[in-house]
Amino acid sequence: MESIFFTSSSFGIDFFNTVALEELTPLFEKIPRGIRLKSSRTEIAHLFEAFKNASKLNQVVIFLTLLSEISTAKFDCLSSFISEKKYSANEGERMRKVLEYTMKNYSDKITLKDVSDVAVMTKNAFCKYFKKRTNKTYFEFLKTIRIEHACALLREKKEMSISEIARRTGYNNISNFNRQFRAVINISPQKFRTLY
Repeated sequence: MESIFFTSSSFGIDFFNTVALEELTPLFEKIPRGIRLKSSRTEIAHLFEAFKNASKLNQVVIFLTLLSEISTAKFDCLSSFISEKKYSANEGERMRKVLEYTMKNYSDKITLKDVSDVAVMTKNAFCKYFKKRTNKTYFEFLKTIRIEHACALLREKKEMSISEIARRTGYNNISNFNRQFRAVINISPQKFRTLY
């Protein structure tokens, strides 16, 4: 998982308030809720790759292109909740580590102890911390990530069996996978594959 950290004043206090960048305003209003891209993923992934090895000047150009691509992509907000509280850079880094760990390990068994250790918190403190910031429990979030990846495999890997998709997305029990899939998508994995 690649990350680019910036603040509203990274390029100067009024940089993002210029007329040329006002079309990014709706994106910045949604970002605090967290977003999950539904389109333009390949283009955005290529831009992240290019960013890593670019010169400083080209990084600025690529960064603005990234924002433009994300602002025009289709996406879902991950939460309807926005906290008015401002969080420190350390807290932002903690959440980044939790999200990065989740994206790398969603196909494996993840326990509350595993993820609270990543956050360097007790289990109880982590549960409150995560729920306060996302309006979801950690395991609701994990389920959403797993089912999203299952949907992608159902659409793109026609040759892969549903039981294999279940296993690759962290479900060793096909019945549990079917139940969790229905809870999120409202139809069975088989019906989803037929429709899409």
